[in-house]
Amino acid sequence: MTVLCILKIFLISLCMQFDLIPLINCTAGIDHTLSKQDVLLIKDTENPKCFTRTLKDFTCFFETTENRTYDFLYKYERGGTKKCEMSIYGTDNGTFLHVCFFPWMDIFLFTETEIEVVDRTKNTSLYNRTVSVEDLCLLEPPFNVSLQPNDNVGKLSVFLDTVKLSPIRPKEYRIRYSSVTLGEKTVEVRKNSFQLPVVPGEEVEVQASVKCVSDSKTHPGHWSAWSKPVVATVPKSADKISLVCFTSDLQHVTCLWNSTKNGAENEYKLFYKMSL
Repeated sequence: MTVLCILKIFLISLCMQFDLIPLINCTAGIDHTLSKQDVLLIKDTENPKCFTRTLKDFTCFFETTENRTYDFLYKYERGGTKKCEMSIYGTDNGTFLHVCFFPWMDIFLFTETEIEVVDRTKNTSLYNRTVSVEDLCLLEPPFNVSLQPNDNVGKLSVFLDTVKLSPIRPKEYRIRYSSVTLGEKTVEVRKNSFQLPVVPGEEVEVQASVKCVSDSKTHPGHWSAWSKPVVATVPKSADKISLVCFTSDLQHVTCLWNSTKNGAENEYKLFYKMSL
């Protein structure tokens, strides 16, 4: 057993603390991990379940109740059949995850990959499917979601920080927001900024997820996990707070409003826009 392999085994406990399923291949130079969240996000898709993070990696896996031996075979439109060395890991539910990390030299874009899983014990085909790597992106959620008021009453601008997201383009975003009056709603948009129709004066909670835009109807891509929730109070209109502004010297403007409805102890911000 190599020193690198021993080190990987030693670090298993550390991986578990970060909710990662360690999958170890002592012959590989790169350590691969598959998180429990990844498994849950695509649990309802066709077996074997496959995804890519960057278009330079490709992972497929399936779950069984018995720890049998399976052959994971794949081939392209041109070329012979190859066999993937699978890693096996037991789950908390007593099942087994069989995972194939494709070698980097066997990852091709815009090329169909035929996959077959064979039960070696029974000599029968367990799964068959044809996939394209670019259709099966599974990205990280938007790093930061910010909420800001805008010029329209009853609207709240949502901005998604996509700097740390994968450079894969284009992307589609899903916004989930909720308030007392509106309940919970979800909308899908193509831009990383969006105006939410909300109720002035109410508190709104917003989350976002992202996926790659795909032309494939069979494999439309995977939605990422939801971002951390962000909460903001929607500004009220000037009429609702009895806003009055005046100036005595044409240089300074003083504004007064009624804060009794929301409590004088709360923090307030006055938003305004200058025009020529």
